[in-house]
Amino acid sequence: MPRTGGTKVFRHPVAGELTLAWDALTYVADPDRQLIVWSAEPGSRTYAGLSFLSSWAATCAMNS
Repeated sequence: MPRTGGTKVFRHPVAGELTLAWDALTYVADPDRQLIVWSAEPGSRTYAGLSFLSSWAATCAMNS
């Protein structure tokens, strides 16, 4: 049976270690299709790291 969720640790050069939970949502009409949703626990170090990265990316986009 395929896994439907879990966690994965990423090491980002700027944001550091990010631990994300993931869930696989399977399309009932076509079980070969899945949507993978990644999330961070609000208030966690990962959440703060992702918030930092999003503001950093927005700033870079505005300066381009």
